Amino acid sequence: MSEEHLLSELSVDRAWKNIETIVKQFPSRLAGSDICWQAAGFIDEQLRAVGVKSELMEYPGLISFPEKATLEIISPEYRAIPAHVLGHSVSTGTRPVEGELVDAGRGTWESCEERGIAGKIAMTDLSYFPPRHEKQRIFSLQGALAGVLLNWGHDDSKILPFGSVKPCWGNPTRTTMRTEMPTLPCLGISRADGLALRKMCAEGRVKVRLTALCSNEWRPLRQAVGWVQGGGASREFAILGGHMDSWPGQAASDNASGNAIFMEIARVLQKHAAELKRSLAVGFWVGHETGTMIGSSHFVDTYWDDLRENGVVYVQVDQPALKGSTEWETRSDYELHDYHAAVEKRILGSGWRLGWKRFTKIGDASFFGVGVPGIAGRSGFPSSTVQAWGNANLGWWHHSIENTIEVLDKELLG
Repeated sequence: MSEEHLLSELSVDRAWKNIETIVKQFPSRLAGSDICWQAAGFIDEQLRAVGVKSELMEYPGLISFPEKATLEIISPEYRAIPAHVLGHSVSTGTRPVEGELVDAGRGTWESCEERGIAGKIAMTDLSYFPPRHEKQRIFSLQGALAGVLLNWGHDDSKILPFGSVKPCWGNPTRTTMRTEMPTLPCLGISRADGLALRKMCAEGRVKVRLTALCSNEWRPLRQAVGWVQGGGASREFAILGGHMDSWPGQAASDNASGNAIFMEIARVLQKHAAELKRSLAVGFWVGHETGTMIGSSHFVDTYWDDLRENGVVYVQVDQPALKGSTEWETRSDYELHDYHAAVEKRILGSGWRLGWKRFTKIGDASFFGVGVPGIAGRSGFPSSTVQAWGNANLGWWHHSIENTIEVLDKELLG
């Protein structure tokens, strides 16, 4: 079994058909919803149909269903601003939060401290460094009343963002329920409206009023996990995974395209299972978006001892085949770098700019605690493009209703 032979058996058309099925038959795959439950069943059926052993893991998850949001400027002029409630936000109920809006810059501890957000409503960018979960935590620790996060995208974009502000990784424990859960109402607004508010704040005092309704509750979740059993005597196995649940809409790149790739890889490797020296687990995690990595954490908790003794590597695939991407970005632990860099250079050739960073706790990187090294690869864009998109390194459509199948490039699947 050669690398060339395996690659030749992978079908782009088959993967694309699975993407179309997922986004059209199972849109809005919110964890805890009927649609997400059905999508897990569909993936389980597809795996079994090609001979892959599959299990449907069922477990409880503290997930979030954002509901209605309102945001109004009440001084120096009146204006209503469209907004989304961010996941795991604290609800205001029928009593609005009212106060001075403060531009908190990048939302770091230092910028918030410098601008004095205590007793006020803090506004910052949704983008990373620090991530939105940490921004909420900083706002809370410094005494803010609420948070308003402006979306990435073009400066004139009116697209509203989805996103969660839950800092706790996986389901909370009794301790982290008290120390790592959101304590503030948080809203997401468009980049255009956010930049306009930022300009108003620079010119004088701005007073706003907001409400947030959000249902945060324990619900039954389930996820499909496929197992390709190698033919050798080794008990070692690799894990290929990424989230299956999504925000409202098709969520084509996040992560229907990744799920279709898993399904196709599992199909081909199952045909050659007897020739594999190691086995493969294929995880379609649920509880990523509205639960913060609940599914992958549950898998680690369930297979803790086996992972510690036999887990070789975790390969994460999220956001593949982004239209217009010209770079391949990889994050990995140091012990994997030389191997995967050689593979990328051999397969991708000179047509792609290759980038590398050390693997950190991003996506569903839930395997650090069991000592399993990880790697995550995804499509990327030139830095000038990302900057023009307000630091949206996964596309201006990321975490929005605009993430449709049109943002994918079928040719990049191959």
